[in-house]
This record gives sequence, structure tokens and C-alpha cells, in this order.
Amino acid sequence: MERITTETGTPDTRDKDDFRIKLDAILSNDKCLNIFMNHLSREYSMECLLSFIEFDQFQKWIIRTANTVLQKHAMGSIAEEDEDCQQDDNEDATPDTNDSNDGLILVNQKVDKPKQETNNIARDARLNSIPNIDTMITLRNVPKSIIVEAQSSLKSDVGVDEKTLHDVKKKAHLLYEKYIKIGSEFEINIGAGMRKGLIDILDNREELMNGEHGRNLRLSDILMMFENPKKEMKMLLQYSFTRMKSTTRYKKVVLILTGKDSPI
Repeated sequence: MERITTETGTPDTRDKDDFRIKLDAILSNDKCLNIFMNHLSREYSMECLLSFIEFDQFQKWIIRTANTVLQKHAMGSIAEEDEDCQQDDNEDATPDTNDSNDGLILVNQKVDKPKQETNNIARDARLNSIPNIDTMITLRNVPKSIIVEAQSSLKSDVGVDEKTLHDVKKKAHLLYEKYIKIGSEFEINIGAGMRKGLIDILDNREELMNGEHGRNLRLSDILMMFENPKKEMKMLLQYSFTRMKSTTRYKKVVLILTGKDSPI
């Protein structure tokens, strides 16, 4: 073990591996994540990690949903495209290169085809894009969010666009009630301005689901809705992780991540 000098000039006998371990490594290993959650429980701040994981799962669910819906619409428009090609052999099918599409590329669709833009979701993902976000590695042993994984309560005869937007907004509202709403059981510590912005959008369920403002929400808007709270939680998690480094639990983390942990 190499002796390392701390900022105060006193020798530190911890292994160099101790200083290389970052929070992202903890969030990417289910055993370490469990140890970290145990540490957070002792600090009475489990909601930081719980909300971070659930917001992350919600964002990944929106991205998967957007891809699925667009693929369905692309498949449904094949017949129309074939008919157009027969009417005009010189018409080229070109990928969408809209300047706003700087995020996740979902599908390639023809441009200048108003009749293909018959639904809000296709317009949203094509013209407003899905932004790039940082997400966790999906871990096998991390429980899936009941809110995110809940099946749609709408009837099967409802259109795919209406059902998808209904489900996305409903899940966002439930996450708000669980973590953002003042007085909620797992209320997280975020800035007053950030909380007010979410209250204005998500507190009134009827307005969110059926009101004018709710109807104008895009998938990209809802995707990014919890991004700032998620970043705030990661900052708080970093503080907790730094404090954990002085505990015996951190020694166990080091052993796991360096491959020195003996199997049980």
C-alpha cells in the first residue's frame, strides 16, 4: 500500500484505488449501490437516490416510447410513400436533417410531407427532437419504478398518440406528487424556483391532462422536466458519497470495485 500525503501534509495510508473511485462507479454497480443506499439511510436522505433512479427510469421510458411510436408511424406510412413514388418517380426520400434534431435520432422520415404530420407525437419527435441526456446504466437488481412501468389505464380503442401522451403526463404527475410536491413523503431538497416551475406545470392534474397548457406540452418538454432536479440530486449524492469515504462501508466498496472482494 502506497503512502499518500493529504492536503494537510499528513500521511494517508489509503490505497491509491480509493481516490480513483467516482460516484458514477457506485451508480453502475448493484452491490455498491446497495451499500450506498444503506449509507444514505443513516443520513436520512434515501430520497435523493430513490428520486434520481426513478427520474432516470422515467426519462429512458420516454425515449423508448418515442422510438416505438415513431417506428409504428413510419411503418404505417409505407403504403402512402409507395403511392407517391408511383405518381412521381423523380421524388426522392431524404432523411430529416432539421437543424433542431441535435439529440437522439429516432427515425428517418421524408420532409415536406404535410400529410405525414398527422399526429402530435410524430411532429414532436421529428421537429423538436429528443435531447441528449445522461442516464444510468440499467442494473439488473435495481427495482423498476412502479409508476414508470404501470400499464396504460385507457381503453385499447384509443389512438396510440392520445394514449401515449396521456400515459407520459400521468406518470410525470405521479412522480411530482411523490418527490416534488411540498409535504410529500419523499420530498426532495431542490431550489424554490425549480420547485415552483414544476408546481405550475404538474400540480393541477386536470389542467395537465386536458388543459391548454397540457395540450401544448411536447415529449421533449416532459423528458427534460425532471432533468434539473435529477442533477440536483446527483450533486447531493456526491456530497454523501464524499462523507461515506470515511466509513467502513467505503472500504467494502473499494474491495468490490477493485475485484478484491472475496465471494460470500
